[in-house]
Amino acid sequence: MSTSVTACVLMELEVAEGAGLPVAVELSYTSTDPYAVRMTFPQPGPGDQPITWCFARELLIDGLSARSGMGDVRVTPCPARSGPSRRTMSPPRPDDRIRLSLRVGPQQAALSIGAYALKAFLDSTCSLVPPGRESGHLDIDTALERIITSGT
Repeated sequence: MSTSVTACVLMELEVAEGAGLPVAVELSYTSTDPYAVRMTFPQPGPGDQPITWCFARELLIDGLSARSGMGDVRVTPCPARSGPSRRTMSPPRPDDRIRLSLRVGPQQAALSIGAYALKAFLDSTCSLVPPGRESGHLDIDTALERIITSGT
């Protein structure tokens, strides 16, 4: 049985009002760290290391239908403007997007991802580890050993 889920998705980095640059991003999830999702961006320049953000899976799940997060990571649904006004995204339309605002100190970036792509990834993670069952997948002894040995 698979213990991880990985998806390569195309996100859009907002560079100006209404303008964005496509960015290929890897989303990953593993049952050994069941509360977290990792988002890895490609190398920003030659010789640079990829940049990885790690945040709660629940933040993304909540962000499919309502604003979620505070501080450095915020997730906001952006329903398609066409058609009748909607307050939620259940189910998302093909042109709905999810906006992620990321901040490090004074630096910030805003990206968006298609709601379908994000929901498909999250559905795969929930099939692997259903929400509310994450604690059953934690190896507390190994985690404690890692913490203790990294401090020496």
